[in-house]
Amino acid sequence: KAAVRFVKFIVFMVDQYDTELLERPLRLSDLHTKSQRGKEIMDCFKSGHIQLLPFRDRSGRRIITSLLQLALKFEVDLRFKLYQYLMYVASCDEETQRNGLVFVLWGFCEDGVPFPDREENIKIAPMVEALPIRISSLHFCFKDSPAIRMARAMIILMAGENKKRIITHLEDQWEQRYRLMGYGIPVDLFPFTETGNAKTKNLFLFLKARKAIEQMEDQKRRNNDRTPVELIECPCMTDVVYKVGTSSTSHPGNVMFRDLLEENFVEYNTTLVHSGKQTVITRIIDGVKERNGRFLEWDSRGVWIVIIDPVQIRAKVANSLLYYKRMISAKQNMQSSKSSTFIFERQDGRKRKRGDDGEEPSTCHCK
Repeated sequence: KAAVRFVKFIVFMVDQYDTELLERPLRLSDLHTKSQRGKEIMDCFKSGHIQLLPFRDRSGRRIITSLLQLALKFEVDLRFKLYQYLMYVASCDEETQRNGLVFVLWGFCEDGVPFPDREENIKIAPMVEALPIRISSLHFCFKDSPAIRMARAMIILMAGENKKRIITHLEDQWEQRYRLMGYGIPVDLFPFTETGNAKTKNLFLFLKARKAIEQMEDQKRRNNDRTPVELIECPCMTDVVYKVGTSSTSHPGNVMFRDLLEENFVEYNTTLVHSGKQTVITRIIDGVKERNGRFLEWDSRGVWIVIIDPVQIRAKVANSLLYYKRMISAKQNMQSSKSSTFIFERQDGRKRKRGDDGEEPSTCHCK
């Protein structure tokens, strides 16, 4: 199935663009041409109706979200070119190739959602077969209505053997969010407001990152350099990321890394010989690589740089051990006060009046 899907994707790309794509990757500049059509595609892209999110779900799958009421303002050919490009970008990641992709379609319209007509459905069918990556699940989130239920039945009927991957949510918006959280999808980071307006901050960061990555790919191609690109747009679940601030502390790869630090900290701290400390550092690095993890560092261009230099990796791990030691020392030196004012209660000899609820009123008067 994967081979057939890949061949259909190549045929679709050649029909839409040029045979040059058989020799190089698909680039953002292929969408942003100087023609009027290219301007329409970028306007469609920058509207934010479809976005590849810069994070994953709990299973390591990339997530694509789409706002239907904004998407249907553009032609189906323009929309599907964006779908193909974003899915191609996601398919360049090995973890996404193994786990697949999650697609979430939202409809915030109060008066119902205008679904594509018959001509658009005829165009969509062959396009869906040419997707470059497997879609693990499709979540349709709409306001419940008879028309939506009829459309849901038609979609499931047309899906065939893929109908098990279609999940519909016809509750109110907050109930939909809770259900999506049950599937491991971080809905609090979704790029749209409660009223259905798109947020474009992450979108423009994505465009900035893709330009930097594709410029490096072109440079390597001109120099006939076949080494992997060291720029990453979205870290994998097992990667250890370094970024100023605390936004990366909850990353699954960093959580795994802290476990390795905790396991080896006692030996590292009690070892006085330099070679012994280096052995512990090597063990931690090997533990990350055994899980197919990498060491990444944030760059101002909006991308993650893969740290390849072994000396720099060892320095990063040594600094992490030093920071962990300071954190442990700070917890041990933390003073706690268990004082109480109970002994001063009722020293004036007066009885306190009880309120209607049977509780004594508070005597604290703060200004």
